[in-house]
Amino acid sequence: MTETQRLEQRARDAVAECLIRRLTIPNIYFDVRWPRGAKEVDILAVDRAGSGDVHVIDVNHHLSAAVDSVPELLSVPSQFKWTAFYVDTLTAEAEKTLKDRLYAFKGMGRVGVITIARTGADDLGANVSVKAERFPGNFHREVTEFTASVEPDIQLDVTPSAAPPRDGFQIPQPRTLLDRLEEAESLNALGHTQAAFILAWAGVEAAMRLNAEREGLRQDRGSPMLLAKVLHSFGLLSEHDFRLLEDAFRLRNAAVHGYEVGTNCPYPVNDLVRIGKVLVSETAPAS
Repeated sequence: MTETQRLEQRARDAVAECLIRRLTIPNIYFDVRWPRGAKEVDILAVDRAGSGDVHVIDVNHHLSAAVDSVPELLSVPSQFKWTAFYVDTLTAEAEKTLKDRLYAFKGMGRVGVITIARTGADDLGANVSVKAERFPGNFHREVTEFTASVEPDIQLDVTPSAAPPRDGFQIPQPRTLLDRLEEAESLNALGHTQAAFILAWAGVEAAMRLNAEREGLRQDRGSPMLLAKVLHSFGLLSEHDFRLLEDAFRLRNAAVHGYEVGTNCPYPVNDLVRIGKVLVSETAPAS
């Protein structure tokens, strides 16, 4: 295996992790023929635990190879298409050529760009530098046939399972959560914005866990955003509110570690309070 081939193979895990962070609950496949019998693709991701949108990713070492492969990538049937390459191969001229080729030959759709970076310890990371835009098409039949016979290399477990309270702590009940959210509203009105934000986030996270407990879903997963993805996939959290929580989570991490986010990133206290109240209302027993 050449060094270029080794780098391309190593990058696939980093690119897959980038997609897992971005998508709802994707099943990830490496080096598979998609659709069945067609040309092999580097990475295939099927969102919503294998029943949703299809993402096809072409992984390269050099940007020039990514540029050359885009026309073929455009012909692969999928709602979303991505090309990935190492950021240290980036040149201004090649970048311009790539951007000119990202769009569909006609109609809607744009290929997304994922850049791969190496650290001093020779670890790899990947990030989206150009967001993919949807291409037309419904591939439900192809997805059903494919997922029925091919096991994913990475599959996020969303199997219903009773989860005991962590370390003996209990999830607050709905009335307590509403009191917490109303306290956050009061703090915000008094100008204690950061404290209100942290309290509102705590209320939302607890409300998500209460919903997961009610549905019998696993919730011992570490990051609350993975829990949010599970709730979103089960229709318990709207797409709009899920994206709001993604943005708020970044601010939450900064706030709890003592950073000041500044006026350019205001704390979305009111949005969190609203989301929390919606989630709490969903746990109420039917009348």
